[in-house]
Amino acid sequence: MDTSPFLWNFCWKRYWHKSFIGACLFYSLTGVQILGSTDQNTQSALNAPTILRTSEKSIMIVDDEQDILVLFRDYLQTKGLNVQTFQNPVQALTEFQFTPSSYSLIISDMRMPQLSGLQFIEKIRKINKDVKIIFMTAFDLEIQKIAQKNMSEFLKKPITLQELFSAVSRVLESD
Repeated sequence: MDTSPFLWNFCWKRYWHKSFIGACLFYSLTGVQILGSTDQNTQSALNAPTILRTSEKSIMIVDDEQDILVLFRDYLQTKGLNVQTFQNPVQALTEFQFTPSSYSLIISDMRMPQLSGLQFIEKIRKINKDVKIIFMTAFDLEIQKIAQKNMSEFLKKPITLQELFSAVSRVLESD
């Protein structure tokens, strides 16, 4: 699989020059470790095994950072997963209210405008208490709050693509 168009599009659109494509280390504005420090690490992240689809349900990703949404969506879609992204948690909640059985997993940031991740998930749980949840945050103080909630996984930013894929795999395989 040729990964250069993916890398070029992401890196170029995110203020990086073409010479950094093989060594994308860290995109500090979003708190996401994009790729490893070498082309070999880049290849291993993008060539990780895919998940066998057991259903046509989707993954919902909610984060106020558009860059994270695009990166995570594009990466998980290369693994054969259906992914819907929402930058606004209120819009995501509205979508979930209309189609709660369409989603098997929700990945949500903790700090977002309009609704915090905890508020968002509390409202989601009132609609469907069985949907699996992965929280992500860059803030240590929120870890204790998260631990009290019924969730499947927790990811601390910065998150590598391999960490994301591993967490999604564990959660979806735990059915």
